[in-house]
Amino acid sequence: LSRGAAVWAPVALCIVSRRHAPLCFKAVLLAVHTLARASLKQPLSLSLETALSHLALAVPLPPPGGPAVRFVLHPELTAPPRAVAEPAAEPESGADDSPLALHVRAPSSSELPSSDYSAASLLDRLRPPQLLHILQVLALEWQLVIVSDDDERRVGAAELFLQWLYPLAWTQAYVPTVPDGPWLDLLKAPFPYIIGLTSRQLGQLPTPLPERLCVLRLGGDSALT
Repeated sequence: LSRGAAVWAPVALCIVSRRHAPLCFKAVLLAVHTLARASLKQPLSLSLETALSHLALAVPLPPPGGPAVRFVLHPELTAPPRAVAEPAAEPESGADDSPLALHVRAPSSSELPSSDYSAASLLDRLRPPQLLHILQVLALEWQLVIVSDDDERRVGAAELFLQWLYPLAWTQAYVPTVPDGPWLDLLKAPFPYIIGLTSRQLGQLPTPLPERLCVLRLGGDSALT
């Protein structure tokens, strides 16, 4: 929440999982939000609680290296909301009202990682020496702060850095978006981390900066300190 604002809602949903599938989780949350808004206009044929129970209890985990698991969250969800995963297949003629299918896949440990995040914008903003320095910081398990007011750009950069570490895996703290409040105290922690901030939160960085803390500013003129 920004500027200490408080938001009160009758229902709040979050996804807690040991699997790392941010885009799929985002698609599910956006779909649930779309259904919740639709239920305000008219009752759903299948309650939202029933759909969530089906998601938590009936949708299997994808096997590592196996096929993707495709599932329908709700029969009335026919059009993908913003940033929701694509349908499982191209719609056939006359099937535009078919339920939207979401999908998730778990790569095997020996498989080169792939991402739905584009590396083009990141490679355009950073020079090769800067990229190598960031990978060195992560390989040595130092601290990296990624600063951008664009949430998609900041999270996408963090996800790409994790994948470019392959075959190494980042097992330390990973918080690509930090809300205002006590969570900002993470910046003073002595352990390794990858943390994402907005430009307004930069004043929360410790001064002077620790020797093993690297700050990457993503913007018109990206900078690395």
